Amino acid sequence: MRVSREDDRYYGRKYYHKNRDKLLERSKEYNLKIREQCLEAYGNMCSCECGCREDEPHFLSLDHLNKDDPDKKVARSGSSLYLFAKKMGWPSTLRLLCHNCNQGRYYNGGICPRLTTKNSQKIEEN
Repeated sequence: MRVSREDDRYYGRKYYHKNRDKLLERSKEYNLKIREQCLEAYGNMCSCECGCREDEPHFLSLDHLNKDDPDKKVARSGSSLYLFAKKMGWPSTLRLLCHNCNQGRYYNGGICPRLTTKNSQKIEEN
């Protein structure tokens, strides 16, 4: 006998609520595993031109190289972005940046503030 869609949802919710903690822990472990694979695939350090070379995993995130990338139009961040990168075979349209460089580029028109700061310091020295 075939189970109706409503019954399937009912039993699925019942199972989830009964096993919520176990399912959340399993999901967290899976997401961390995918993130570790992603960090490894992209070199385990910030690849910004400023040369900061941050390598603390907690400070690293993925960045879209091309703001007009059609793949970016689908809102992807966090674990869904890491999973997307893995499924796409670690595309070169993504790179690993530290959060400082990533956010700095966002607020500074795509240029790392460390680069503009270094350039202005060189000009002042001359």
